[in-house]
Amino acid sequence: MWVAVHNNRLEEDTLQDSNEELLEKLLLLENDQLKRAAVLLFHPKPERWVSNAFVKIGFFADDHANLWHHAEVHGTLFDQVFNTIEVLKLKYLKAAISYDGIVRQERFPVPLEALREAVLNAVVHKDYASAAPIQISVYPDKIMIWNPGELPDNWTLDTLLNKHSSRPFNPDIANAFFRSGLIESWGRGIERMIKACEHNGNPVPEWQVSGGDFWAIFQFAYRNEMVEAEPAARVTDQVTDQVVDEVLRLLSYMLA
Repeated sequence: MWVAVHNNRLEEDTLQDSNEELLEKLLLLENDQLKRAAVLLFHPKPERWVSNAFVKIGFFADDHANLWHHAEVHGTLFDQVFNTIEVLKLKYLKAAISYDGIVRQERFPVPLEALREAVLNAVVHKDYASAAPIQISVYPDKIMIWNPGELPDNWTLDTLLNKHSSRPFNPDIANAFFRSGLIESWGRGIERMIKACEHNGNPVPEWQVSGGDFWAIFQFAYRNEMVEAEPAARVTDQVTDQVVDEVLRLLSYMLA
């Protein structure tokens, strides 16, 4: 929470608020009941209430669906963002290693700043009524991030790729991520992804929107060859049987 206060995302006196007051300020209560967004944001296993609220990752040897291995990332939406990036770094992206003197430097085939922004966008703007997980397909030459979602009314892909306002698909989820300091609210995510790719030597990313399908596609700066298939990985948070008290505890922890 200190980070949110330091970044002027929350008032300083919020540090003294109860969990219930925090939920009220985050607009996550309605008629004294938790909204679905609160469960998605802070429960360790949100798919108990919202089907397929997780991220699925697969590595494909080619475009003909030759799957080598896969992973699933579960947990709160905050955990899904952080753990998805870590799983991609550790298991799916081969870093190029160089040294500046004795300092080891890693360059990934896609800039992590752009990848983080794309994963954040997929999690924050996903249509959680679709009953489909976010799907990340990794290839030797590219990574494709898919989430079910739609553009705002009267928007086209050109609107998205040019200067535009921030109109989140899930306002309550976007507000919580904004208050936590993880996203802005100015609609500049695509601009930051393009600049990060240009700085890393990657081609400009592509975005595709068709019906309820939203794709972000990043071509790699160099081939991402996987030496051998690894056992399928599964990243999960420990499942608990606690209900509202656990959600509130996680809320306080995530904003701390």
